[in-house]
Amino acid sequence: MPNRSKIRILLLFYIALFAVGAMLVWWSTPRRFPFGIYGFGKILGVWGFTALGLQFILSSRSKLLEKGIGLDRIMRFHSLNAKMMFTAVLLHPFLLGAALNFKAYTLFHWLGLAAFGLMVVVLVTTLYSTFLKLNYEYWKVIHKIGYIILVLAFAHSFFLGTDILTRGPVFWWWIFLTALLGAGILTRQFHQRYKYEVTEVRRENDDVRTIKLKPLGQKMDHHPGQFAFVRFLGDISSEEHHFTLSSSPTDPYLSFTVKELGDFTAELGRLKKGDQAILDGPFGAFSNYLEAGPFLFISGGIGITPIISMVKYMFQNKVNKDSVLVYTVKEKKDLVFADEFDKIDREKWFEVIYRFTEKEGHLDENFFQKIKNLKKRTVYLVGPGAMVESTKALLLGLGVNPGQIHTELFALR
Repeated sequence: MPNRSKIRILLLFYIALFAVGAMLVWWSTPRRFPFGIYGFGKILGVWGFTALGLQFILSSRSKLLEKGIGLDRIMRFHSLNAKMMFTAVLLHPFLLGAALNFKAYTLFHWLGLAAFGLMVVVLVTTLYSTFLKLNYEYWKVIHKIGYIILVLAFAHSFFLGTDILTRGPVFWWWIFLTALLGAGILTRQFHQRYKYEVTEVRRENDDVRTIKLKPLGQKMDHHPGQFAFVRFLGDISSEEHHFTLSSSPTDPYLSFTVKELGDFTAELGRLKKGDQAILDGPFGAFSNYLEAGPFLFISGGIGITPIISMVKYMFQNKVNKDSVLVYTVKEKKDLVFADEFDKIDREKWFEVIYRFTEKEGHLDENFFQKIKNLKKRTVYLVGPGAMVESTKALLLGLGVNPGQIHTELFALR
C-alpha cells in the first residue's frame, strides 16, 4: 500500500528545489537592475537544469525513493517533470531575448538549441508512441538520447551561466544539481541485480505462459504483488522488460505469468530449461502485505498476476482475512489460475466470483451492490486502463472511500 506521508514529503521537496533555485537567481541579480522578464528567463534556465537532474533521479530505480510509493507512480511523475522541463527550456531563450538572435550565438548557444531539439524528439516519441507504432525496445533506445541532452545542457549552462563562471550563488546550486544528477546515473548502473535460471515454461491458455525461475546465488525477496525487470539470456531478445511476479514470496521459486501482447512476449515460448535471466527488483507498492483487510480484489484479464501472488501468500501463511476476488475475462477459456482460486475458495475467508464479459457484460453498480461490506473493504484494482477507470468510478459512486482504492498501471512510459 502506498505511503501517503512519504509521497507528500517528496512533493514538498520537489517544490522546494524549484523555489530555492528561483531565490538564488533573484539573490544573485544586482539590485541596480530591475528583475523583470529577463530575470525570470534566467530562473527558467535554472528550473530546466533542475528538472533535468531530477529526471535522472526519478529514472534511477532507487529503492530508497521507490519504496512505499511504487515505480509506476514515480514514472508518471517522471513524465510530468519532463513536461515541466520542456516548458521551462522552451520559454527560457524567449524571455532572455535570445531566441531569434542567431547572429549573436556562440557554440554554447547552439549546444543549448541542440539539446532542446533532442528533447522534442524524446517527448514526441513518448507521447505518440502508440500512433507511431513504436515498440518498447526502440522507445528505450530513443530515451537514451537523454545522456546526449545531459552533456549538451551541461556545457550550455556552465559556459553561458554568468553566475556559474563567477562562482556566484547559482554556481553552488549548479554543483548540487550536478551531484544529484550523477547520483541518479550511478544508482541506476550499480544497484544490485539477481541471477536466475529458467526451470519451466508452462502454457496457461492460448496466449498466456508462466515462466518459473530458480536463483543462482542470492534470492530476490519480494512482497506479494510486486514486479521486477527481467532480461533473459536465452535464444530471444536480451532487452529488459518488466513483469509482475505471480509467485508468492513463500514459494521456493519465482514466476512470471505473461500474456502475448507483442513481439517480445510472443518470443517467450522459445525459452527453455537452463536459460538464464537477470532480475532487477523488486518494485511496486501494489501489495496487501501486513494490511488489515477485509479485502476486495478486482482483476481484468492478465491483471490477475499480482492478485494470485497476494491470495496465495495469504493462503500459504494462513492469513485468514475476509477477501472477495472479482475476476473478469471475456470467456471461460481466458481464465488463468482458476484451479488455484477454486481450491482457496473452499476456505471460509475467501470467495472468488468469475465474470465473463461476453455473456454477462461489464461490471456495473448492481453487481457491486451485492458484495457484502463493500464500503469497509480495501480494494486492489488492476487490469486494462479503461476497465480500471470505469470500475473505480463505480466504486466511488457507491460510497467507497478513495483512500481505500489502490490501483497499478502496467505501462511505465
